[in-house]
Amino acid sequence: KSLKEYMEYNLMRPQPNSQIIGYPYRAALYYGLGNPKKENGVRAKLRKRFAETPVLVSPNLIDRQKQIIYDYLQAQGYFKPQITAQFQKYGKKAIVTYDIHLPQPHLLSSVLFRQPSQVNLREVFKEISRGTLLMTNQPFQLEMVKAERERIQQQFHNRGYYFFSSNHLGIEADTNQAKQQIQLTFFIKPDIPSRAQKAYLINDIHVFSDGKTPPPTEDSSLDLFRGVILEDSLPQYKQRLFTEAIGFRPGTYYSEELAGITRTRLVGLNNFRFVETRYQVVNQLDSSFLNVYYYLSPQKKKSIRAELNAITRSNGLSGSQLALNWRNLNIFRGAEQLTLSALGSAELQAGGRRTTEFRDNYRWGFESTLSFPRFWLPWFS
Repeated sequence: KSLKEYMEYNLMRPQPNSQIIGYPYRAALYYGLGNPKKENGVRAKLRKRFAETPVLVSPNLIDRQKQIIYDYLQAQGYFKPQITAQFQKYGKKAIVTYDIHLPQPHLLSSVLFRQPSQVNLREVFKEISRGTLLMTNQPFQLEMVKAERERIQQQFHNRGYYFFSSNHLGIEADTNQAKQQIQLTFFIKPDIPSRAQKAYLINDIHVFSDGKTPPPTEDSSLDLFRGVILEDSLPQYKQRLFTEAIGFRPGTYYSEELAGITRTRLVGLNNFRFVETRYQVVNQLDSSFLNVYYYLSPQKKKSIRAELNAITRSNGLSGSQLALNWRNLNIFRGAEQLTLSALGSAELQAGGRRTTEFRDNYRWGFESTLSFPRFWLPWFS
């Protein structure tokens, strides 16, 4: 869509009432039904279902719409556009026409990344800057700048900086009105907290697979990197299942990408209704270790389902079909899923020709499936 079409279909608010040959029939129905006396009465239901609240014009509405258009054009690099509105009245109808004078869009002349004042962030910030989404000599777009800001935050998270936030980033814009250019400079604010400047290592990984959610405990132990600790009071699952499903490893840096992969894997086991993750800094002086806590709410282990269907066919056969399915989601304590299915149907000749030798049809069958979850460990550069 062109810029004009996009603004007409996405920015113009509110949209005019529905019309047939220029007549706002749904707005007329709104007035015709009158004010209903009961909220759940017939007139109230007809109003809600078929009528539309009339769209009325007011000076405040026009001024608000001009501001919406102005803000959108600014975000697209058309700085200081001139917008005027013309109001024309035709009986009980009105038309508002917006005249927009667009300046030349500002282009990105350069994208710079200023060296942080924090010495320990200089190398990682320099490395992250190489993958910028912003290209020079392209029109300035605010959404792309926001996306770049989020990308930088995500890249810090993937390198262990758990507490780093996009709020710790600053952006300076230097515009050249004569050449219609803009220079962007990204920098890390000098007053960010010390914990946002540290890369955190994964320490212990606690898995609560019995549906209980005790709060994380203050861990001041000097026994570090103990691995995956299964807190299962029943027990229902083998520890190897979670060792394979969880992407984190003790002694490696925290990664937002690995956190997302782990959550997808745990949900994909089809054994848990809810998966909650919490992180806690190990309670030691100037600690840079994170304990990870997974709280899993297990589904019902065994289930049985019956399905009864009626059957009619074009050759005159009619009958019914019964299917029974029994499922065990965790038969060997490793999220292995066993499904047993039995099916039987009977179809009798209820119409059509009866001269064929085999008029009636009977079927039965049995099927079993057993699936084992396995994961491939991803490689990251």
